[in-house]
Order: sequence, then C-alpha cells, then structure tokens
Amino acid sequence: MSHDLCSPTIHRHSLKELDQIKRDVQNYRLKGQYIAGHEYVCGLPESVRRLKTIAIETTQMYLVQGHYRRAVEACDFAHKTLFLNEDQNEPSPETLDADSICLELLSAYVAISRWCKVKSALRISQRVYDVWLSRKPWYKEPGLADSPTTNSLAESHADITANNPSLVHPATNIERDGETIFSESEILIELYYHKIRVVASEQSLLDEAIAKKAAADRLNLLCAWCIKQHRVREARLLIYFHVGLLNNTEADENMLKGFLEVLAGTHNPVEKAQTHLDLANCLLACANKNEEAIDFHIDQSERLFTNENHGYGLLDLQDLVLQRRRDSLTQEELLKKKLVIAENYFEAQCYQQGIKCLLFSFQASLDMGSLHNQTQENLQRLELELAKVGGEMLKMGSYMYGVSHALLRAPEYGYALKSLERYVESLPTEIPPKYHGLLVQVLAKAYLSLGNAAEAVARAKESLKIFLSSESYIDKSDAAYVAAFITMTCARKALPMSAVKRSLFKDATETLELWADLDRENDYPDGECEKCLILASEDYSFGFSTDSGAIERGKEWSARAKQCRTSSAVTKLHPSIVQVEIAEYLSKNQYKNALDRAMELFEACRNQPNILPFELGQCSLRVSIILSTCATRLLTIHGENSAELQDILGLLEASLGKAWEAFMHYYADGGSEIIVACANYIGRLILCIRDHQPSRGDDLLKAFLPLLQRVEQYCDSIRRSSVSTHNFHSLLEKRDIVSNSSHRELYSYAVRACLLLCDPSAAWMWTQKGKARALSAHFGVRALLPEALLKAIRSDTVSQQLYEEDRLSSESLLRATPDGYISAARRAETARMQMKSKPLLAQVLEIREGAFNIGFEASSLDLALAVTKTERQAVKYIDWFVNGEKIVLMVRELDGTTHSKNLSITTHEVDDWVEMAFNHVDEAEPRLKGQDGKGFLSKLNKLVDGLAGLTNEDDLLILSPSGPLSKVPLHGLRVEGRTLIDRNLVIYSSSAAVFRQCQSRAMSQATMPYSISQRAVFLGVYEVPEFPAERAAIYGSMEKLGKQLHGEAKCGSEVTKRVFQDYSEKSRWLHFHGHAVYVEQDIVKTGLILSNGDRMTDSSSYGSSDEIAEKDIAVPEIFEFDMTHNAPHYSIIACNSGTQDNGPGDEPLGLISALLYAGASSVLGCLWPTPSPAGRSFSDKFYASLKRQMEDRTDTPDLYVLNLATALRHAVRTMSEETQQPFFWAPFVLHGAWFHIVHKDMPCKG
Repeated sequence: MSHDLCSPTIHRHSLKELDQIKRDVQNYRLKGQYIAGHEYVCGLPESVRRLKTIAIETTQMYLVQGHYRRAVEACDFAHKTLFLNEDQNEPSPETLDADSICLELLSAYVAISRWCKVKSALRISQRVYDVWLSRKPWYKEPGLADSPTTNSLAESHADITANNPSLVHPATNIERDGETIFSESEILIELYYHKIRVVASEQSLLDEAIAKKAAADRLNLLCAWCIKQHRVREARLLIYFHVGLLNNTEADENMLKGFLEVLAGTHNPVEKAQTHLDLANCLLACANKNEEAIDFHIDQSERLFTNENHGYGLLDLQDLVLQRRRDSLTQEELLKKKLVIAENYFEAQCYQQGIKCLLFSFQASLDMGSLHNQTQENLQRLELELAKVGGEMLKMGSYMYGVSHALLRAPEYGYALKSLERYVESLPTEIPPKYHGLLVQVLAKAYLSLGNAAEAVARAKESLKIFLSSESYIDKSDAAYVAAFITMTCARKALPMSAVKRSLFKDATETLELWADLDRENDYPDGECEKCLILASEDYSFGFSTDSGAIERGKEWSARAKQCRTSSAVTKLHPSIVQVEIAEYLSKNQYKNALDRAMELFEACRNQPNILPFELGQCSLRVSIILSTCATRLLTIHGENSAELQDILGLLEASLGKAWEAFMHYYADGGSEIIVACANYIGRLILCIRDHQPSRGDDLLKAFLPLLQRVEQYCDSIRRSSVSTHNFHSLLEKRDIVSNSSHRELYSYAVRACLLLCDPSAAWMWTQKGKARALSAHFGVRALLPEALLKAIRSDTVSQQLYEEDRLSSESLLRATPDGYISAARRAETARMQMKSKPLLAQVLEIREGAFNIGFEASSLDLALAVTKTERQAVKYIDWFVNGEKIVLMVRELDGTTHSKNLSITTHEVDDWVEMAFNHVDEAEPRLKGQDGKGFLSKLNKLVDGLAGLTNEDDLLILSPSGPLSKVPLHGLRVEGRTLIDRNLVIYSSSAAVFRQCQSRAMSQATMPYSISQRAVFLGVYEVPEFPAERAAIYGSMEKLGKQLHGEAKCGSEVTKRVFQDYSEKSRWLHFHGHAVYVEQDIVKTGLILSNGDRMTDSSSYGSSDEIAEKDIAVPEIFEFDMTHNAPHYSIIACNSGTQDNGPGDEPLGLISALLYAGASSVLGCLWPTPSPAGRSFSDKFYASLKRQMEDRTDTPDLYVLNLATALRHAVRTMSEETQQPFFWAPFVLHGAWFHIVHKDMPCKG
C-alpha cells in the first residue's frame, strides 16, 4: 500500500479526485501539452504535489519535455532519499512501498540528465534490486531459456488482442498467484531500473549487450502483460523505450505493427499516431524503403496528431518528412520548411495567435527611403525650434518621441538604447513622475527589442513603481499594463518550461488580473478591456494547442472585455476585440464566421483615410491565417485525393496572396521583427502548396528565395545599430543581439539548405556569416586596414572624401550628447550607405563590421603565405556545423573548393564526453589523466572523420569549432592512427573574419619600426607558499626563456597589474606562467592572478586563488588594453587560460578573445587546469623549436618569421611521446595567426 493513502491530503481530496489529477497530468504528457500541463501543475495545492503518485506523474511530464530542472523540482517535492550511501543500512520496511521505490529510481534517472550522475543512478538501481526486485517472487532477471524473443510480441499480438491468455509470456514472471495486480508504479520501477542500466551500459559501466538484452527481454514480458490487461498506454511507454534498443530494425518494425493491431478498435489516437510515426521512421531506416508504406504511416500520423491538437507531433513529423526529402530539395524548399518548423516551435513557446501591441506598432522602413528621410528632417527641424526657445519640458517630450520613433525602426534599436541609457543617467532632479516613468518605460522597450529580458523586466517594474507615486490612476493602470505586457513577452522568449518562464508568466498574469479588477473598481473600462483582451488572447493561445480549460477562461475574459466595450471608447472593430472574437470562432471550428469577421475589419481598415501600411499588413495577415486554417482543416476532412482539392488549393493560394501582401506592407512601413515572422509564415504556405502542386510550388519558391537575403540584411542591421566601441559593455550588447534565436536560425537554415543542395561552398560562407558576429564586428573598432587598400583610397578623390566624412561622423557619434545621439547615429549611417556604393570603401566596411569577403581574403592572405613560405593548397579551413544533434564537417580550401561530410557522432555524445572530462568530483582524477585517457579521448575521433581524404599531411589547418566542440581538444583526435597535431600544423579561430584580423596584425609587424622597449618579456607569478620549489622552478624557467629569445624576465612581486598592462601594450612577445581563474557561471570574473607588489615569503598569506581580487586582471579589464600597435604574441601557461564561454552564435568570451580583441595577433593557452611542471615542460620544448627556427633562418636578415604552429606541433608531439595521457600534452591551443615576425636585434637586458 502506498503511504500516500495515509497522508492527511487524502482527507481533503477524495481518491477519485486525486486519480483524476493523475490522469490529467498523464494526458498533458501524452498530448505534448507542456505549457498547459505546467500551469495545471503549478495550480495544484502544494500538499497534492507532495504526494508521491502525483510527483511521479509530474516528474515524468517534465522529463519527457526535457526540462530537467523542473523534473528535479517535481521529484524533490515528494522524494526522500532512501539510499544515502553504499554503507547505509537497509531502509525500514514501512518506507519500501512501490511509490517510494519508483520515485527513488525516477529521481536517480532524472539526475543522470540533470547532473550526469550515472554511477549514482546505477548504485541506486542495484540497491533497488537488492531490497525490492530480488525479493519479489514474480520477478527474476530474464534469462535466455525463459525469455521471449524480440519478435514474440509481434508474433502473438493478434492472439493477445483476442484476449487469448495462452500466448501471454510465462505467468511466473508477471503474475502473483494467478492474480494480475501489477501496479503502475511497479511497472515504472522496472522501466526506470532498466533505463538506468541501459544508460550505464552505454557509458561502459556495464556490459552493453547483456544490459540491453536483459532490458529488452523484460520489457517484452511487461508489454505483453500490459496488453493482456488492456493497459495500452503503459504498453506504449515500454515499446517506445524498446524500439531501437537492440538495433534490430526488422524486429522493431514487427513489434510496432503488432502494437498497431492491438490498438485497432480502441480509442487511443495519440498512441496510434506515435506508433505510426515510429513505423515511418523505422521503415525509413530500412535499406529497401517501402515508400508506399511510409506515405501511409505519415498520413495516418498527421491525421491523428492534427485531430488531437498534439503539442509537438506535427513538428516531429515535419522533421521526418524533411529528412526523407533532403536529397531532392532545392535551397528554396529547404529554407521554407525550416522557417515553418522554426515558426511552429516559436508558437509552442506561446507565440501562436498572439497579436502584441508593441511588436505590431513598429513603423519604419528597412531602407533609407523618403519616409525615413522626411521623419528625420522633421525631427531635426523640431530640435532647432526647441533649442531656440529653451523648453526643456518640450525638449524632453520631443526626445521621447524621437527615441520612441527610433525604437519602432528595428535598424535603430541600438542607437535608441545607447541614447536612452545616457539620458536616464543624467535626468534633471525635478523631473516629473510621468516623464520619468515614460522614459524608463521606453528604456524597458529598448532592452526588450534587443533581447535583454532581465533588464527589460527590471526597467518595466521600475517604471510602474515610478508611476505608482503619481496621482493619476490611469497612468498607474497603463504602466501596469505595459509592465505586464513586457513581462509576458519576455516569458515567451525564455527557455521552454524553464523556472524563469514560469515565474514571468505568473507575474504578468497576476498583474493583469489584479489591475483589471482595480480598473473596474476605479471605473476605467478602457484599461479593463485591454487587460481582459490580453488575458483572453493568452488563454486562447494555450487552448488551441492544449486544454479546453484555457478556452473557457479565454471566453470568460473575452466576455468581460465586451462588457467593458459598451462603456468604453473601444469600438466594435478594435483589432484586439476582433482578434479575440476570431480566436473564439476558431476554437469552435467556425471558420466562416472567423473569416467574415476578419474581412469586416480588413475592409474597414482599407477604407479609412491615412491608414498606416502596418495596420493594413495586420489585417491582411489575419485574413491569410484564417484562409490557411480553413484549407488545412478541409484537407484533414476530405483528404488529398478528394474532388474538393482544387478548391482547397485555391484557398491556400488566396491565403498566400494575403500573406505576401501583408509582408510588403510590413516591409514598406515596418522595421520590426514581424517581418521575420511573416516571412516564415509565407514559407509555410508555399510548402503546403508545393506538397500538392510541385511545379507551382517551385515557381513560388523562386520568388521567395530573395527574401532570405533581405531578411538577413535586416537582422544584420539590428546588430550594426549597437555601435561598437572600445567598451566591454558594447560587446555584451552585441552578444545579446546575435543571441536572438530567430536571427541565428536564419543562418542555420541557410547552411542546411546549401548542404542539402550539395553546395558546401555556399554553406561554408553562410556558416562564416553567422559565426562570432559580435566579436568579429567588435574587432572592427581596432581593425588594421591593409596599406594597399589605404593607398588606393587616397588615390581616388571621391573615396578619400567619403572616407574622411565617415571618420568625422564616427567621431561626432562618440562625442554626441544623449539627446543628440540618435541624429548623430543617423548621419553616421548615411555616410556608411554612401561608402557602401564605392567598392574600395565597401571593403573598409566589411573589415570594420566583421564581414568575410572571400575575394578580398585571398589577396590579403597571399602576403602571409609568402613570408611563411606556405603553399596556398596547404591551408584549409575546418568548420563543424551543428544542426541540433547532428554535426557536419566542412573543409574549405583557399581556392574556394569546399567539401562537407555528415558525421556519425552527435552533439549529445560530445556533451556527455565534455561532462565526464571536465565536470568531475573534486579530488577525483580527471578522465584524460587516467590510464585510459588516450582511449577516452579517442571516443571523439569521429569528429575528424574524413580529414584523411580531404587534407594532406603537413597542411595548415585552421580549426573553427562550433557549440560544444569548443571545449574539445580537437587537435588531439586521431586521423589514420595519428593525432591531428602530429599529422598537421593546427591553429584555432572563432571565425574566418577573426583569423583575417589576426594574420593582418601579424603581417603588420614586418613594416613596423622596432624599439628596444618592445622586446620579449617573460612573466612568472606563483605566489603559493605551500610550493616554494615549484615557484623557484618557474622563476628559473622565466629567466632561461628570456635569454633564449633575447628578452627579459619579471617574476613574483614584480608582476603587478600595472606592470602587466605596460608590457602588454609595448612588447611584441609576452609569456605568462602562473594562475588563472575561470568562472564558467560568470565569465567576466575570469582573469589572471597577479602580485600585489609585496615580496613573497614562505609564511606569506595571499588568500584564495579561486577568485579575482583587485590586484589581479580580469577579462573586462583586458578588453580595455590597446595592443594594436605592437600586436604581440601571448603565451598564457595557466589553468583554463584557453577555455572560453561560447554563447549563442558561437560567440567566444574569455582570456583568449579578450587578448585578441585588445590587439594580440596570436594567443596560446590551456584548455583545462594544467600542472605547472607540465606547463614548464611544454614551454621548454616550444621555445627550443623557436630557437632552432631562428638559428636555421634563411629569410630577411633583419627579421625572424617564427612559425608558431610548427613550434606548437613539436612541443606537443614530443610531450605525447613522453606520456600517453592527453591530460598533459593536449591542453595547449594556439588561436590567431600561425606565425610571428620579430626583429633580429633584440639584445637581452644588460
């Protein structure tokens, strides 16, 4: 008996009520309705959520969703650990009920995903076997003699369906004394017991074949028993885990077919849909594909998922169809499909059916056309008039209008934000609450536009607080509405099912409900109506994909809004009212009524004088959505081969026409991100049409293709609006912008399209467009323009004049006052547009903005190849494109020839490897340091599959890893039995644009005059009292290396922050050996440990080296350095000095990116905490190689061209011969240029 039955909660809730709650949560999980399911769970009393049976269901719902934080939280509500450690005595019998055991296993299984605690989970599973399973007479580990075959379920399904007990697998394993009383928790115990063991086996903790065979055999027994008892939902859960377990496609196919027959005649539509989908996937994996059968299962699955409004089933189905057609798709088709999928996922994050006032109010032009010019001219004239009369209040009002207008134009988001930040910092002391509140409110909208959700919500709340101090109730209510709206919008953009999303939604909903009631009490019907409408819209958006309860709530809010309408200024054709009414019609499948209402609003808007194009776009899009919804519904009802097909396609064509019309309205008068959403919607419609009329669809796609480039330029303009400065905060702003998921997906879809079209060259270029855009653009602030380019500009009078105008406008922008900032930014943008029309100046812009022009790169790189005596064909860019769990390798030659290869390793495997390699328990030996470290590293060799045939030995490889690969020592992986760095020269770079900057800096040193102050310096800081011998060894090493490279050494108390910066900004070569701090949770706290200037003694205490102190140097401070004139090489022999935080869009942030941005041409660092002796050994070998290069040189008498990649290769190769463990030889990585130019005459000090 479950101890839940003894709970006081049972006395407040009947068993029937609790059973209904349990079934409700199961249904949310089954239908993929996670948003509604989460709301439902959050609405349950805490006492109910603490019940084990409820916790089991909620945990499983979150687990299936993949939200492990919530899964852990749900578990923790009811879970009390039974097995604290291996030595713990057996738990008391009264605690060993089925629910407790189930929750223990479930918690352990969740912990695998949450914290990779595979060993702990395995230990717990063994304890469960010892104290529970092994003592049950009806359980024994399946053996070969009495276990069913993998085909047994398929062979016996017909008889099981007919309730023939003779074909149920041996009763001794399932039944107790002939009574079938197997509870749900007991089934789940076995399921998660075997799941844990299978995962453990895949991590080499158990024999994989035995563990999977045991799991498959036991699950067959359980599944057969469940089917006999008509418990198909549990059977489906077991089958889902079973499919693919033994990698036997034929057996899986037979099992699934058998289960489909079991389901025949039952009302289990979701189980049927999922089984059809699994069968389609299974058949697709067969060597001899049965296309007719695949079509059948796809159609059945789509029909069932559609009928059930399944939360994600159709998305999975679209992925399957895309995979099936990938070899035959054109680039246009692929882009369209990916946009459709992206839009649908976006809607799953609560963006469907949501018409948001802020988003749809953006009114501007993407180009610099007449409307924008007229607006700018009017604002400038107004500024002149206000300057004459000196009206600060009016000026403030004008400023708010101007900055609000800029915020409506997406390419000016960054300008508006910068202006507002400066303006709010210097507000007049006596500023009235309304202006103060509005300014802060506009600032909140600026943060929202640029993707900074935390600041947007904080500023919205600050604005509400300011308004609450005012005397106007309407201002308070409106501020509450705006605050709630911004919070709701941020919630929609948060990670699905995250705690942040839940908290934001709750906050917004409670605010709207509270102030709607207050509006009624204070007789403010307009405010009450608007709040009810947004609540109704939210509930309807939930209801379309989740539960009817949301629909009912939506109806209540809608009815309340209509009641307000009779006494408010909100008219019958108010867009928000109409939108909610349309949503209500659609929820009832009353498509004609919805269409008539939308057309009524469309005609009314079109007949209005001076109607804004944006509003027309809204109306057109609304009509288009209803037309497409009708067409989709009719297709479901009548089928694709019906006589009505041509009429249905006519509806789709009409929908497409309205959608295209909407897009043109938005593009003409709207610079907001609705353009991206509308483009996605157009892609979806074209895809639907092409499914039925391929030729027509192809024509439509050809017209749709140019849209991709236009939207990409739009996204780029938003990034560019955040003006790059020397300020570290500027980089963080750009990182926020490029982390916008819809913008990143744009590049991802383009790459996928090119790859599917067998155009890897274009795919590589799109990859470079999307990589490290914030960092490469930030590099432009300190970009070195090639002397040949500057000479060509000076020889062209027009180009030289525009170049000077751009310089002056840029300087004016940096000096602009807050209220003049936007105008200055617009002048700078106008100058930029003029420069863009001149080929020479267009190259300047590309360099400044981090763009990658392959034609320009080739000529620029030739100089570096010449001085290093490197053949063009010996240089290869190596990229990895990450697409979900899939990884594609791309190899690019300098002549443009590009190859791609789909790798057989997944990002999940890489993530698991990184987790095991670097997130080990304190004091535990790192995996790369163990005896099997070499074998452990070899698990990732698949990441370099294909390089043997696509590159040659001794080629220079420029590695540009993506996503989780940035933490992998790729150079240590093996190609044809040899490590990559043994086979090739290897360097790393975040992107080709960053690499271009670095090699240009390195080349610049050839023409720079040499000064004695620029000689090499070796810095050693190891002020750890416990290790005086190692400290002495390090300092001795610095002295020795200084002599080898004709430099000087600074050690211990000599290496202060001031000294470090001074040498960084004047020396051409710097070497640092000491401690670094890497804080993964807050990368800005990463830095190098330096001295405070006091002499070190054995009894000195310098505190912890685990955090940055005032005496040390942190990443943001390094960004402020200016090393562009000396462009040094930097070697940082310190723990994690080469580790970087790779944000969305592969944006790196860490010591390496900070030093490169500051001006270094190359940086050598360590990927993980490296023992100091190993660091000294590496340095000895690295500099020994450089010394030999200097001795053997035959180049320019006054210069040494040092090949850093060769020296790195020699050092690592030698170390790997001395020790097999990669932990010691694999952490060293070189970023930037592969060479460094130094002058011969660099005498040692003294």
